[in-house]
Amino acid sequence: MIATYVSGLNVCKYCEIIHGAIAAHHLPDDAVVCAVKTDPETANISPKMKALLAIAGKVQQSGRAVTTVDIQRAKAEGATDREIHDTMLIAAVFCMCNRYVDGLATWAPDDPDFYRKQAALIAANGYAASTSFSTLYGFTWSAYAVAGAVGPVIMGRAFDHTGSYDRLLMKLSVLTLGTAVLSRALPRYHEPATAEVVPDLEVQVMDRG
Repeated sequence: MIATYVSGLNVCKYCEIIHGAIAAHHLPDDAVVCAVKTDPETANISPKMKALLAIAGKVQQSGRAVTTVDIQRAKAEGATDREIHDTMLIAAVFCMCNRYVDGLATWAPDDPDFYRKQAALIAANGYAASTSFSTLYGFTWSAYAVAGAVGPVIMGRAFDHTGSYDRLLMKLSVLTLGTAVLSRALPRYHEPATAEVVPDLEVQVMDRG
């Protein structure tokens, strides 16, 4: 819901529609999703979700737009520190993704069925199916090993040809952000029942007057 709301504010067609379709898949119909994108405060959603979407909307404008009042409202409606943190993270990541997608003039299908079918697959299996966790984990560490072996050679050649690391580092930073987004989509690894639960970090927002 946060993803489609923020993407709508950023007028990113593909991200708005696909994530709206995913949200609608979990609901009886898409009327709630449409209402949220029109005005979250009047939509038929919980007060907590309204407060979290208000924070997401502020992040879409500027991270500095989020105030202590916004945080206090969310907490008063029952939002945890982790939920507030994740709301800010999702909103910030999708602002980046929206600008990246639209900056590249990425083509977006017009057929609503395309988005519904994709939404059904993602809703059923997640962005990365939990049954594939071990395989994906292995591929991830294999990629780390390969990067560690060839990375210095590539960086060296880049410097020899351009006299600077800046251009390549900028490209790698984009790839790193993309990797972070995909990693976030992985299902949480299930620790043994005896594992110690780490408490949520307290969310603090400075009073900016």
